[in-house]
Order: sequence, then structure tokens, then C-alpha cells
Amino acid sequence: MMKNIALGEQLTFLITQHGVNEAAILAQAVSKGIHLLYQEAITEAYLLGTISREQALKTLGTDSLEEIEYQRDALKHDVEWGFSNDCLGMPSPTLCVVLRRTFTKHEKPLSTPRPGRFAI
Repeated sequence: MMKNIALGEQLTFLITQHGVNEAAILAQAVSKGIHLLYQEAITEAYLLGTISREQALKTLGTDSLEEIEYQRDALKHDVEWGFSNDCLGMPSPTLCVVLRRTFTKHEKPLSTPRPGRFAI
């Protein structure tokens, strides 16, 4: 993970490294940021069922969409496995009951996603 370096310092480095002006770097940053936010929104919409797989595939591509589906399916499998074992190994029976209620009473989403995140 990258250390927390001030934005001004990062901007100065990019200007020097690429030999372009500040406006060009900021325009590129906005463009890349919007693209990333758009991909995250498409992923979230697909996982929540508000857009079709075909719509997500057009934006995300086959490899990304297959990875997202793999992660979703693995999480669902792990949760189902955990519930099928009647909380064996859980440090707290109360925690088990809370988790079971949380994951079984909600169809979708399981939680309210934070900005930039999606719920599974």
C-alpha cells in the first residue's frame, strides 16, 4: 500500500516526471477517476441486480466480470458453509445468532454499501 503522501507533493512529482503542466495532470486524474467510479457503479448495479449481466459485460469485460462473479460465489459459499455448521467454532454463540439473522432476513442488499463499495 502506498504511503500517505500529500496530494501537492504527488502532483509536483507527476508534473516533473511527465513534463506537462498541472492542468493536463488534473484533467487526466479526473478522467481516470470518473472511469474508475463508473466501473465500480456498474459492478455494484450488476451485483444488486439492477442491470443485466450483458450490460455489465459491455463495460467490465469478460475477465473482470468473471472475477467479480467468482468472488461473489465464493463469499456466498463460505457464508452458507458457515451457517450449515451450526456455528461450530464461533467464539460467541450470540455473534452467531446475530450473523445468522443478518444474512437470512435480507434478500438484497445485505448491507448498505459505503460510497465506492458494493454489497454482496
